[in-house]
Amino acid sequence: MEESGMTVVMSPVQLAAVLSDKSVTEAETLSNRLLRGLGVLLGAVETDNELLARFEQNKRLIMSSTFKNLNVAESVISRAIYYNRANIKSLLGGGNRGGRLTIVYPAGQEIGYGFSRGSTQRISMRSVRIVIELKEYNGKPYYILTAFPTP
Repeated sequence: MEESGMTVVMSPVQLAAVLSDKSVTEAETLSNRLLRGLGVLLGAVETDNELLARFEQNKRLIMSSTFKNLNVAESVISRAIYYNRANIKSLLGGGNRGGRLTIVYPAGQEIGYGFSRGSTQRISMRSVRIVIELKEYNGKPYYILTAFPTP
């Protein structure tokens, strides 16, 4: 499924904190590390019309979704990365540069909503799909290529 998402660059401090289940300082939070802020890139609280307009902008898009808010997005992404820390550590330690890891993490609760192409019926989103790119970007050896809520 192709979907609009976000680009997130996690600093080594952030990823290490997430992988070890430790806190990061406010200055190291996802929203404070991104150009223009995570809310702008993520579209954490987009209107129904904005979500539906994505279908006109991208004819291949099957579903369009948004997180409930920025805090929910940061929380579920952090939990998904922590839960998958062994896979991430393995990929990072194996020198697999240029590879990707796709994580689908069931959040256990509603984390957002979205629409299917051709429908205006809201769909509850209870999982997150995250794609981690093991390629250098902005001085970091890896980054989250995209993350978005899924049904």
